[in-house]
Amino acid sequence: MQIPEELKKMLGRLDCNAEYLIDSPEALVRRAIRVSSTTERRTAKAFLEELLNNDPSFQDLMRVWFCGPIEIVFKDEAYLRNFFRLMRDEL
Repeated sequence: MQIPEELKKMLGRLDCNAEYLIDSPEALVRRAIRVSSTTERRTAKAFLEELLNNDPSFQDLMRVWFCGPIEIVFKDEAYLRNFFRLMRDEL
């Protein structure tokens, strides 16, 4: 699985404090994509659409999640899957 640099940059905007500073998944998504260009958004959305349409395993989702310097750990598969769906929809 080739994870695009554009998505890595977006996820890299989240740090270990983001989970505690933000009270909703929507706000976390907005934090990740807030300064992305149109091209970055299109590329990341296309990747997430393909990923989610293929019903990825939790391990695949975690591989994407940890492609950047993220320290937030989601132990709940449903939350992480929903986060990526929300991100795709926001993009």
